[in-house]
Amino acid sequence: MRNSARNKHIEWSVMTSKLLKASVAIAASVALTLGSVSAATAEGQRLSYMVGWSVGARSNSWADSDGDAAKTRVRLTGVEIYFVGTGLTKSVSSVQLQLLKDTWGVGYVSQGNKTAAPGSYQDWGRVSAGTYKYQYNGSTSGGVFYGANGGWNINADNANIYW
Repeated sequence: MRNSARNKHIEWSVMTSKLLKASVAIAASVALTLGSVSAATAEGQRLSYMVGWSVGARSNSWADSDGDAAKTRVRLTGVEIYFVGTGLTKSVSSVQLQLLKDTWGVGYVSQGNKTAAPGSYQDWGRVSAGTYKYQYNGSTSGGVFYGANGGWNINADNANIYW
């Protein structure tokens, strides 16, 4: 009887060991698959913020090698207009950004403007390889467009760029 119990314990240990190895193999396979999916969905990204931006302010540049089919897009959250010297702020209903591409001998050339609500994406689709940045062109709050009239700035808690 003792041998039988001992054999069952050994069989249980072997079975547990095999299940553990199989679980580890499955988990590794899933992790590799998910890692591949993540890498394939975006060539790169930068998480940033905007403080005290006025119309015409530009982001830092990034290089897109067009090595995948990912869209170039920007998502702003926590956006408000700040009226300089007053301490007053207003929530924003939309933000206009312009994508700029560095063109040799010319400088940064517009790739178009996109307007979106905070939390949504300004999406330029798939763009060709190059060096890019975006420019802030204005915001809407309460039905009023705040463009280059001065006296106010924009803040965004998050300015996330994906390419």
